[in-house]
Amino acid sequence: MQRLKILNILCQRHLESVFINVFNYTKQMRTVIIIRERLQAFCLYIELQTLRTCPV
Repeated sequence: MQRLKILNILCQRHLESVFINVFNYTKQMRTVIIIRERLQAFCLYIELQTLRTCPV
């Protein structure tokens, strides 16, 4: 359960840097938006798993 919390924090922190790096590499906003949406969905999944295993 602690590992899920840490993974969620890391995911959120890296989201913006990944967004910037992919844009700088591809210069294609469409590709960046698709990757960003997938990463946000993954972060949400991790957050939901955290809530399921660590009730408030």
